[in-house]
Order: sequence, then structure tokens, then C-alpha cells
Amino acid sequence: MRRKTLKYLTFFLLFIFLTSFVLNYSNTGVPSAWFPKQMLLELSENFRRFIKSQPCTCRHCISQDKVSYWFDQRFNKTMQPLLTVHNALMEEDTYRWWLRLQRERKPNNLSDTVKELFRLVPGNVDPMLNKRLVGCRRCAVVGNSGNLKDSSYGPEIDSHDFVLRMNKAPTVGFEADVGSRTTHHLVYPESFRELGENVNMVLVPFKTTDLQWVISATTTGTIT
Repeated sequence: MRRKTLKYLTFFLLFIFLTSFVLNYSNTGVPSAWFPKQMLLELSENFRRFIKSQPCTCRHCISQDKVSYWFDQRFNKTMQPLLTVHNALMEEDTYRWWLRLQRERKPNNLSDTVKELFRLVPGNVDPMLNKRLVGCRRCAVVGNSGNLKDSSYGPEIDSHDFVLRMNKAPTVGFEADVGSRTTHHLVYPESFRELGENVNMVLVPFKTTDLQWVISATTTGTIT
């Protein structure tokens, strides 16, 4: 197994070297003077680009094409987050779509609320960018369906690196079926609950009231 890995690594480094040499020759028209330092820099740069192009370090990633036909048919990679510091003022059709998501009959001015929100909360950082590759991570997303009862999925759920739960579904007394670990808990303001230590809260806001809830919590310390 070790010999096979070494063989692949040697082939990979040779491939990078030859590719780098060909590209350099094609760009300059003449072969450059390849000193060891320059060669090392070229190899390092190509390797960095190769690593950066990888979406994850798992054997298969759901975001890669042709890994999951179901996912490929449903996920639109061009879509960007809706509420950001750069799009506080929504286009009219987007605003009408947003109105259908929430139940406020006369919502407060969304643009003003979003501007106030990102005045308090950093909004110019994309959490999906510049993440260090730290190895393959496995996630268990646990719903609240009664189908989990008597499933005995608890140990399998707890074996994942991240365990995501939602709203107010209980775990105490049901550990054998739903597990006991939680790393991230998704909530609406209406389903907010006190979370355990080292559990990350992921807020899912739909209404202007939800955004004002965040503003209130991060300024006055109270939640209204």
C-alpha cells in the first residue's frame, strides 16, 4: 500500500513539473533557465492551485458534479445568500418573493432593518471562503420526524463530526434513537431554546421581526 502511494505521488509531482515546464515554454517561446529555487517555487505554486481547487478532502463531495444525480438536479450553484450587506435594497421581484415567506401583513421597512443589522454584525465576510482544509468531515442532519422512534440510529448519529438539530425536538430519553450529541442547533426566534455548552446556534430569519430580534439581542441584551 505504501509503495502504491509513493508511486502515485511520484507520478503526480512529475505531472506538475512537466505541466509547469510546458506552460512556461509556451508563454515565453524559449525554455527558461530552471534553477532549483525557481523550480521549487513553480512546483509549490502549482500544488497550491491544485489543492485550492479541491472542494473538500473527502473521497466524494456532494458538491462535485455527478456524485449525486438528485443533488445535481436541484442545487443551483449560481445562487448567492439573500441577506448580505451588499443587497440591503432588494429588487422588486425579490422583495415580493420574500414577502411570501413571512407572515407579517405590514412588515417594517426591510432595507432599513438590514442596514441596521449589518451596522452591528459584520456582513462583509463570506463564511464559505478561505477555509483551511482540515480533513474529511461528516455531518448528521437530524430532523424531528416521529419515524426516528425505535430506529436505533443514536450511535450512528453521534459518530459524526457535526450533528445538526432543529427547533425544540427533545433528545433526553430518546438517545438510543436520536443520539445525544449536538454541535449546531437551527432555530427560528419562535423556537429559540437555551442551548447546551459548546453548541452553536444557527438562526434562520424570515421576517423583519426576526432581524430586529437579533438587533435587540446584540445591543440591549434583551430579546423582545
